[in-house]
Amino acid sequence: QQKQRSVEDAVVTWNSGCEDTLDLQFELDLQIRGAVGDAVSRDACGGSCPPSKPFCDATTKSCIAPSCSDVARYCHDNDDIGLRARLFCPRTCGCDDPRSSLVLANPNQGCGRNCMRAGGYMARLQDTPCEDVEYNDTA
Repeated sequence: QQKQRSVEDAVVTWNSGCEDTLDLQFELDLQIRGAVGDAVSRDACGGSCPPSKPFCDATTKSCIAPSCSDVARYCHDNDDIGLRARLFCPRTCGCDDPRSSLVLANPNQGCGRNCMRAGGYMARLQDTPCEDVEYNDTA
């Protein structure tokens, strides 16, 4: 019997370093891009996309090899594509920034623990004054 894996397990396996892996060139490109492509509807692209371009961009109605800039619009979504955007593009989504507007920033939501332990995150956290901010603050 196969054990059910958690989202945190997937983050450790696929992106333990808090890197925008969708933008990196390495041997697992097709698997990662395919996982992202599988999370969006392909209806706008005629129902299917080839393995080399598995992501259906509904705006342009074309199949593409996705990059983090292509999936950034999904970072705040609480569904499969949002989870995969945070998992494979944590820096683009703001997982490594304590002042990010990202609400879904926990390890069980796709942002790895190492994003909160990284030097940049910790430095920004230390530089943040301990005071209330306005509800519409975007700093």
